[in-house]
Parts: sequence; C-alpha cells; structure tokens
Amino acid sequence: MSKLSLKTFIQQYEEQLVHAENTYVDEEHRHRKLYASIETSIRYLDHELRSLLSNLWIFQAPFLPEFAHNIFCSDTEDTATLPSPIRTHLKTLWQRGLLARITITAHDGTHDLYHLLPTTRPYIQTYMHSTMPQKELFHRYSELYEEITGWAYYDTHQNALAIAFVQQIEKDLEQGIRYADVAKQNTYKTHWAWILYRLGKPDEARTIFEEVLEEVQGYDRPLELQILDHLTVLYQAMGQLQQALMLYEQILPIRRESADRDGEARTLNKMADIYQTMGQPQRTLSLYKQALSISREIADHDGEAHTLGKMAGIYRNMGQLQRALSFFEQALSIRREITDRDGEATILENMAFTYQFMGQPQRALPHYEQALSIRREIADHDGEASTLDLMGFLYQNMGQPQRDTFYEQALSLYEQALPISCEITDRTAEASTLNDMGRLYQKLGQLQRALSYYEQALSTSREIVDRDGEARTLEDMGNVYLTMGQPQRALSYYEQALSINREITNRNGEAHTLEAMGNIYRSMGQPQRALSYYEQALPIRRESGNRAREASTLHDLGNIYRSMGQPQQALSYYEQALPIRQESGNRAGEALTLVKMGQVYQNLGEQQQALSLFEQALSINRESANRAGEVPPLLGMAFSYLTMGHSQRTLSLFEQALSINRESANRAGEALSFNYIANAYRIIGQQQQALSYYEQALPILREIGNRGGEVSTLLGMADVYRELGQPQRALSLYEQSLSFSREIIHRDSEAHTLNKIAGIYQATGQPQQALSYYEQALHIWREIVDLAGEASTLGDIANIYQATGQTQQALSYYEQALSIRREIADRDGEATILHRIANAYQATGQPQQALSYYEQALHIWRGINNRLSEAITIEAMAKVYRDAGQLRQALSYYEQALSINREVDNYTNQGSTLFSMINILANDTDPENIYKSLQYVQQARQLVEHHSFLLDGRGVVIEDIHKLEMLIQQRLIAVQGEVQPPTLPPESL
Repeated sequence: MSKLSLKTFIQQYEEQLVHAENTYVDEEHRHRKLYASIETSIRYLDHELRSLLSNLWIFQAPFLPEFAHNIFCSDTEDTATLPSPIRTHLKTLWQRGLLARITITAHDGTHDLYHLLPTTRPYIQTYMHSTMPQKELFHRYSELYEEITGWAYYDTHQNALAIAFVQQIEKDLEQGIRYADVAKQNTYKTHWAWILYRLGKPDEARTIFEEVLEEVQGYDRPLELQILDHLTVLYQAMGQLQQALMLYEQILPIRRESADRDGEARTLNKMADIYQTMGQPQRTLSLYKQALSISREIADHDGEAHTLGKMAGIYRNMGQLQRALSFFEQALSIRREITDRDGEATILENMAFTYQFMGQPQRALPHYEQALSIRREIADHDGEASTLDLMGFLYQNMGQPQRDTFYEQALSLYEQALPISCEITDRTAEASTLNDMGRLYQKLGQLQRALSYYEQALSTSREIVDRDGEARTLEDMGNVYLTMGQPQRALSYYEQALSINREITNRNGEAHTLEAMGNIYRSMGQPQRALSYYEQALPIRRESGNRAREASTLHDLGNIYRSMGQPQQALSYYEQALPIRQESGNRAGEALTLVKMGQVYQNLGEQQQALSLFEQALSINRESANRAGEVPPLLGMAFSYLTMGHSQRTLSLFEQALSINRESANRAGEALSFNYIANAYRIIGQQQQALSYYEQALPILREIGNRGGEVSTLLGMADVYRELGQPQRALSLYEQSLSFSREIIHRDSEAHTLNKIAGIYQATGQPQQALSYYEQALHIWREIVDLAGEASTLGDIANIYQATGQTQQALSYYEQALSIRREIADRDGEATILHRIANAYQATGQPQQALSYYEQALHIWRGINNRLSEAITIEAMAKVYRDAGQLRQALSYYEQALSINREVDNYTNQGSTLFSMINILANDTDPENIYKSLQYVQQARQLVEHHSFLLDGRGVVIEDIHKLEMLIQQRLIAVQGEVQPPTLPPESL
C-alpha cells in the first residue's frame, strides 16, 4: 500500500465511512454506525492481516499467539529465535483496535493473550469470509485444545500460570470437545472433568465423569478405571465416603478380572484408608490384611512395607501400642532390606511417635535422631525440617529448652526448601512449606511472623486455585487470632473457610470448620450459638459415615450441654458416643468418654457413680499400656474423693498423676499436677502446703514458656495469700498475672485477673477501687463478646452495691446478669443469680420477695439435678423462716438440706446445717427438742472426727464439740427443773 499524506488519509477515511454506513441500511441504527466503523478499519488492513482476522472468530476466549500459530501456520515452527509472523500480526490488530489484549502475571511467569471484542466477533462471522475451510479449521482447533487439555491435566496441580491460562481459556477447552474426533472425545472429556475439579467445580466434574463412564463401561477398561479412580478422589474430597467405597467396589472386580494383583492390592489399601477415616478399624484391618497377603504373594516388598506401616498406625490408634511397634519393626526391616532410605526414616518417625504416645520420650528420641540422620544423608531438606519439627514437639512436651533450637533449625531448612519449590514452580509444595513455617512461628509464640507466612501461603493457594488448601490456611490464621485473644477476628477467617468448603462441597472440611466455630462460641460464653454449629456438623458426620468424627461431635454436644447446666442432655450425647467408640475398638476414645460421663455424675453430686466410671476408664488405659491416658481418670477420682472429704485418698491420686507425668517427661502435665495438689491443700485449709506446690509448678511453666499456665499459677498463689490475710502480697501477684496476660495478649486472662484484683479491694474495704477494676474487666468481656464473663462480672458489681447498702443498684446489675444467663441458656448461672437476688431481698427485710426468688432458683436446681446447689438454696430458705421466727418451718427446710448433703456426701455443708439445727433446737424450751439437739451434736462429733478439715475452715476439734455438749446438757437440766435456762452463745456453735 502506497503512503498517503495525513490530509488525504482523513479525507478518504471520511468518504469510506459514509459509504460503509449506507451499506448497512437494514441494520439497527447502533449496529449500522458500529459496523461502518469496523469495515473502515478493516479496509486499511493488508491481505495477511485480513486473512488472520477472518479466522479468529473460532476462539471463544483469550488465546496465546502460539495457539493461533498452531492452527493457522502449522507448517512452520514458532520459536523465540524465529518467531512466526502471526505474533506480529496479532500485535498490529491490537494496535488498530480490532483485538483486545490481557496480560497474565503469576509467580512463575507473564504472558500476553489476545481476544476478539464482543462487537467485532458478529461482524467477522457475518461479513468476512474465512480463508480456511471450516472442517479443517475445526479439526486443527480441536486437536490444539485436546493437546492443551492433556497438558493442563498434569500441570494444574502446582503451576500457577497453568491455572491462570486454564481459567482464561475455559470456554475454548470446553468447546474443543464438540469438534474432537469421536475416538478421542472420551479421553478429552475425562481430562477436562479433572481440570474442572482442580478449578474447584466438583459438581460439574462429576457430571462429566459419570457421563463418560456410562459410555465406556465394559469395553474401554483402562479409561473406565481412570474415571473410577478420579471419581473416588472427588467423592473423598467432598466427604462422601460411602460413594467412594461403592466405586472402589466396582474397581476391585475389574482389577481381579484382569489379574492385576498389584492394582488389586492398591485398591484394597485405598478402601482400607476410607474405613480408617470412617472410624471402623476392624474393617480397615481386614482389608489391609488382604492387601498384605497379595503384596507378599507377588513379592512387592514396597507394598508390603507400606501396608505393614498402615496396620501399625491402626493398632496405635486402637491403643494396642506393643502390637503397633511389632508391625512398625517388620516394616522397618523391609525398608532397610530394599534400601528405601526415605521409607526407613518415615517408619522411624512413626515408631518415635508411638513411644512418645506411650509416655516414653527417652525411647522416642533415638528413633527421631536416626530418622534425622537419614534425612540429612539423602539431602531431603523438607523431610529434615519435618523431623526437626517433630523433635521440637517432643522436647516441648518434655519441657526442655532444646525445643526452640529444633524449631529454629527446622525453620532454617524450610527457608532453604522454599526457593527450591519456587525454582521448580512446585506451587503446592511452596504453599505447604509456607504453612509449615507459619505453624512453627506460631509454636514459638511469634504470632505476627506466623501470620505473615500464612498470608503468603494463602496467596499461593489462591493463585493455583487450591480451594481446599486456601480453606485450611484460613483456619490456621483464625487459630492465630484466637491465640491472640481476638475471637471475632478468628471467626471471620473461619467463616471464609466455611464458605469455601461449602462451595467445593467438602463435607468433611465443612463439618470440621463448623465444630471449630462452635468451640470459639463456647469459649466466648455463647453456648446456644456453639450448639447451633455443633448441630449442623453432626448430620454431616453421620452422612459421611465417619463414625470416629461422629463420636467426637457427640462429645462436643455433650460438653456444651454440660457447660449449660443440662447434665441429663450431656449424658445423652456421651452415651451415644460410647458405643461408637466401643464398636470401633477405639479404647483410648472409650476411656475418654467414660471420663466425661464421670465428670457429669461428679457435677450431679453422684460421686459413687462417677468413681465407677473413672475406674473403668483407668482400667482400659492400663490394659492398653496408655500411661498418659491414666492421668484424666486419676484426676477425676481425686476430685470425687476431695468432694467426699477423703483428703489422703485425694492427695494419693494426685501424686499418682504427678508420677506418670514425670515418668513420661510431660513437664506441662507435671506443672498442672502440682497446681491440682496445691488446690487440694487450699481446700483442706493447709495454705502453706498449697504455696509449696504452686512454687514447684511456677519454674516449670517458666522453663517451658507456658505463659498461660504461669498466669494461672500466680492467680492460685495470690488466692492463697488472700486467704492467709495478706492482701498486699496477693495484690502483688495479681498484678504480675495482669502484666503477663497483657503481654501475651490473652484478653480472657486479663479480665479474669482484673476481677481478682477488684476482689482484693472489695475485701479490704475499698469498694470504689474495686468497682474501677470490675468495670475494666466488664469492658474486656464485652469487647471479646464473652457473655458468661460479662454476666459473672455484673454479678460481682452487684455484690459490691449490695454490700454497701445500695440494694436498688445491686438489683439492677443482678437483673442484667440474669438476662444474659437466660440468653445463653446457662441454667446453673441463672439459678445462682436468682439466689443472689433473693439474698438481697432478705438483707433488706423483704422475706416474701426473697422466698419467691429462692423458689425460682430451687426449681432450676431440681430441673438440672444439681443436688449440691439445691441443698444450699433450701438452707437459705430455712434461714429466712428462722429469722421470721417460723422455727418449725425452718427446721423442715434444714432437714431437707441435711438429707441432700448426706446423699451427695457433702460433709462441709452437713456440718453447717447440723450446727444451724442445733442452734434452733438447743435454744427451745421443749426438753424433747433440746434432747434432739444432743443427738445432732453426736452426729457433728462423728463428722469432726472423720472430716474436721472440711468444716468451713472453722478449726473445730473434739474439745469444742465436748464443750458444746456440756452447755446443752446444762440447758436441758435447767429446763427440766423449770429454772430459767441459759441461752447458748452463738460463738459456742
């Protein structure tokens, strides 16, 4: 084309525009103008550019220049050194405004893609004639996209750029199926369905897989097996385990029919894996045994070792630890025989973890060290980091300072592994490494750094469209914010994870996230909201056939009902979980459920029933050689015996738990045992002994960096000093606890400590100072939306107003607390507030109002079967009648309280009630009642002889009882002799 002056070009362009506009007189006005403009632009294209443009309508989505070259210039090669003219032509068309261009930028590269404008496509299809025969165009187009689909089938698992391409060209990949050769269509569709699954579209993928399966079933066995395998993966990812199993049941006879013994063994192993996930260990073992037999028959040593290791893991989960070790040793021998160093290291790590589970860290450590040596020898940096991580966890449990050294070494290795993953564009491995680093920084308490790595992992997962990985990382980030005392922020991340799990139909992931959210709401004192999440998770667990997880969710429901003061409901859920764990052979889980049930009976005051359940749990764990598992039932038994007043038995059981924790080098457990023993000594009034044990716990907690435990111990020590009448010493420790709570950003502990400080000021007659601290605590509870904490502090504030004679203010705060207790369905807390309101009315001389609130509290205590509190409220009602001079009515209520206290073995309250009854009866003028009071004195004597430490810290001894008895006898003689009887002074009681 000859060159034109600008003036001439503009003149010709305007003439052409008018001419072209008249060509399209039948078109709608807007299209007429548009098509005229397009035709005018095309008029100035040379033949090659026109020819290329006339064929571009075939592309429905953006395309690379290489794609156009392969379709339109397949006889020449397009390389970086000898580029095809197509590349230049496309750029020219883009510059002329006839094409659009987009740039894809990912971590692993940048590429330009072109696409037709939506306004240009209809013009080209209608008014331009393609220069390539349509049949040939469709053939080349389908062959290209079939090839691209085959490439994407293998590359989309880790390549961010591949994912980005596939997302852009999705329409063409799908359209290519229509024009593909019939013989190739089914393979094309299979690849396309797998890509859709990788793009987070499992339902679309499943539809295509099932359509192809119907066509190929029975005559194309390899493709049929490939589709069935893909469908099993898809169903497992969606949490539909029963459907996956049904497909494996179809795969198995095909493997057997073709005498594919290796494939048969692999299928049996996969089926076993699903049954393991579903919590059916006996069925799992049966399938692994079949797979093991085949592997041995065909001399597949690698498969044999793999299955032995799997079986060992099942026996470990069932609590059969010695048997597990036996199978691990067989697997280890084979791995060494076939010189599989990586497999050898994995088995050694599993053996180490088993010894760790058995409470034998010293035996675990050499196995980890052997595994570490192998990882270094074979230059497996990622594996080396993983082993160091495991060793760090072991040292953490042992309370050894080497823990941080191992974590730091592991971090160093992950930092080495990260650039390697980037270099080979293994984005999945990159995301995994970033997650591991985030988790390690979280363990080291470096929460901001942990978040930084999780954010990088999240970005990578999103780039490669790993929706499942994205959801897991969001949950990890939520966990960090939870650790930081920011539950609302944590929930926002869990909600994002939940949305993704639902979007990709990951039912197991959905249930897991729902349970995690339930746990957060429970920790925030919102049991009703927690309950709604657990109730959503339960049917998903049942639907998926995952019996192990179903039992766990039932436990969560039991725990929440227990916290809401509904013990019968709690027992109902624990009783549903128990047979599931028994059927599955999960002995450790069975023992845990028995412990939970024992704790409910403990709360109900049924100590003998509780002890029976704790003893069953203890027996199971001893049979299974699960030393660590012995600790919870021992602690449960100790608390029951403490309630029953058996101090020596209590201390003995706590000492046994302490011994096990020391034996297994569980430093955190050891410190906790010291705290439990200290608490027991506090209860029996031996405060100096209590301090001694708290002081042993404190350095351990500091050594292992457990700041939360340190805060709890300081609070315990402060409580002791407060009880010893040393408020300044107590205050100093509370202030240390407050400082640490703020340092570790633990808002819950901070608020709890502020309450304790307020209590000191209240006890030392400084109500205004106390109110100031309570208000700070109240602000935190409201900020972190902890309704239970808010209600508790409102009650404390009300107590101050009540103590300072400001009853109306007190009642206002009590009513606020009552409203919250009712909102969160905390029946126990509701009854407690009702009892306090009744106390307020009684203190202001309004006995009828007091009795009305006591009766409401009593109704709740009876409804939730809280016998201990029922007795306390009945005794309070007795005091109302006593103060009103209605002594017969008072005695009736005292007798009811005494009966309940005897029933639940509450010796402290028995003593208190007996002395109240003695006070009434001994001061009567009826000799029969005075004589009856002497009988109660005899009962009090027996209590003092056996349980003196429980009598409310009064220091009552036999000599005191003897003096009281003598005074009552003198009064009886005086009454019988019709002499003015002496009134017993209150201090004598």
